[in-house]
Amino acid sequence: MKRKSKVGITAEHVFYAILIGTSMIMLWRGVWGLLDTYLFPHNKTVSYSVSVIIGLLILSVTGRIVKKLT
Repeated sequence: MKRKSKVGITAEHVFYAILIGTSMIMLWRGVWGLLDTYLFPHNKTVSYSVSVIIGLLILSVTGRIVKKLT
């Protein structure tokens, strides 16, 4: 039986955490900007409502996929 080795947080872990975190923020910012520009740009209420519905659908689908995989 293999034993898991316990390794502390290294500079490499911190670097990758910062890199991944920054990438996620930049992706979020870009998607947000595109949605503001193209998804019902003259009607914010409809734009926000459609965004919420799309987000809930994506979360629902990915939640079901995760349940099937586990």
